[in-house]
Amino acid sequence: MTGCVYPGEVAEGVTVAVIDAEFADFVRANERALLRLGWLLMADQHAAEDLLVATVTTPASVIDGDPAKVTMTVTNKGSVTTRGGSFTVVNAYALVAGQGTGFEFSGYPPSCTSVSGGLRCDVGALKPDQSAQFWQAITATGPADQIVFDVKWTNNAGVSTTFHRVVQVRAGVPSSELSSPPSSELPTPPASSLPPVSNSPSASSS
Repeated sequence: MTGCVYPGEVAEGVTVAVIDAEFADFVRANERALLRLGWLLMADQHAAEDLLVATVTTPASVIDGDPAKVTMTVTNKGSVTTRGGSFTVVNAYALVAGQGTGFEFSGYPPSCTSVSGGLRCDVGALKPDQSAQFWQAITATGPADQIVFDVKWTNNAGVSTTFHRVVQVRAGVPSSELSSPPSSELPTPPASSLPPVSNSPSASSS
């Protein structure tokens, strides 16, 4: 007889595989969602309405004084149109040497709402393969070496997953203080200053 056990549980099979602790924590935290996925794959195609894939991304680093933005995306990987769940930015803050430092909110889309638990972004109806995207940005107002976001995704089955994202803050000149305009805004030199252009070869001397 074979079987699997979580760390700390008693093995009852003759051959037993002990599940990795990190994987065990993932299974416990997402048990309901995994059961629904198993139901979908094995029996009921209508359960596809729960196949929502959520991602939370940030840049690896930003220059001190520039905003750091967290981007939240959910995609309907199922076969039917469904109403999604919601993202909540439960924490957004700046750190220096592990201690909190000053910051300011730099924006979020009008589809999100500031609530007592943070910033909430509700997902509307999504067709198969359709995505919805939201974001929030904050800027450190004092010396900082990290900007942190904690985002909770709750799917339409009520199962929540928390994403912890850290953006490193590096020294440099913020984009708002750069003196040189982008190349698209540089003035075109006057025609008189450009070198002459010949469209025909030079005549040979006789």
